[in-house]
Amino acid sequence: MKMRKLFAGLALGTAPASAADGAGAAQAEGTIVLKAADVHDLTSNAEGTTARRFKYVKLAAYQLTPDSTTGPNLTLATPDSLKTPVENAIKTLDGYENTDFTGKGDPLAWFAGQTVKSETWRAFVAKLKEQTGFALSANAVSPILDSSADPKSLTFGTNSLGDPGLYLLVDQTTEYTTDVDSSTHCTTTYGPLQDIIIGTRITTPSGISNADGTLNLDAKNSSGQGNVPNGAAEVKTTKHDNCYPDINFVKKGVNGDSAYLNGAKFTIKKLADENESVADKNAFDALWKSANKFDATFKSQEQVSTGKGNFSFSNLTPGKYLIFETDVPSPYLDDYAARLVLTVTQVKDGASVNNTLEFKVSEIGDNELLTATGKDGSTSKPFEYKNIQNITQLPKTGAAGTAIFSVIAVLIAAAAGTVYMKSRATKRALNA
Repeated sequence: MKMRKLFAGLALGTAPASAADGAGAAQAEGTIVLKAADVHDLTSNAEGTTARRFKYVKLAAYQLTPDSTTGPNLTLATPDSLKTPVENAIKTLDGYENTDFTGKGDPLAWFAGQTVKSETWRAFVAKLKEQTGFALSANAVSPILDSSADPKSLTFGTNSLGDPGLYLLVDQTTEYTTDVDSSTHCTTTYGPLQDIIIGTRITTPSGISNADGTLNLDAKNSSGQGNVPNGAAEVKTTKHDNCYPDINFVKKGVNGDSAYLNGAKFTIKKLADENESVADKNAFDALWKSANKFDATFKSQEQVSTGKGNFSFSNLTPGKYLIFETDVPSPYLDDYAARLVLTVTQVKDGASVNNTLEFKVSEIGDNELLTATGKDGSTSKPFEYKNIQNITQLPKTGAAGTAIFSVIAVLIAAAAGTVYMKSRATKRALNA
């Protein structure tokens, strides 16, 4: 999955009201609802059962202003204590540095009336939080979680926030990671939601966009613009996936087992130090027998080739592993049991923060019984390892292949020496 940033809020403007003319407070409720398809966008634990908690500040009250032509309009009334922080925060934004608020009325109402992109709203919130005189609530509030229906929801009632108006909500969730999904072999790490500006539900006047005080965290808006934008950005918690796919192998033999070989047992262990050198068979065997060279947090796995010679290892994390064929089917040679080094590397999915794993497998020695070229360890491209019953079945005449000819040469030399010795002995006997 991709990382997505959150910002959205209530669209306020000069929509005509259906209420009677005259100044006064809008008819509204202190209710805000956040909705999402993924319950973890609304919760703060891996089980998806505990609602996220938020600190907040009321940025503005709702205010009805009279209009003799269209009727009363709904606007914002920023508290006196926040007017200077709001003005100063606006002046830090690109294009607003020289803003003179004289005659502009309420600063937040004026800013909400501009065509402001979502990233500008995010910059405004960040700068506002830095201003002297700005403070979030001392305590975090817990909205009510409803995960029984789709989409899931968090509801801030009147007991959570208090009076109706426009609020800034700041998520207090600490980053957490879900358990491994058995079907995808992925975990998902969820961070806090980006700051949210949203207004409580408005009952009158009518014609106000997003007046129900509900924000869908899955909403999208390609323009990213609006008056305190309604879904102006693709709104999500910051999150990324960490995928730990199985690494797959196929075991092969010779003659009738050339397609696949079942019954071979393999064991995998994770080295504590990924810089540990494994230069040759002796180094491999010494490491394998050592008591303190492996990661104690990783539980070794044993797999037996079955079906069509298939076996796999799962839930691997980045690091260096040894894979040893601990049980070679008869009549295959134990000396050519698989001794493999696996390096698992975490890689990013393009520009996103979604992570997956890359497998690199190498064979100890140069017998070339491992086929890794063009393989990635997936089910469609498994790594392959071949067992042999005698050394003439080695696939090359190098290394152990060279040893074949070395042995033959030694035998020939030994035979020649024997013949020479016998010849000399015969000659001595004839000369006696």
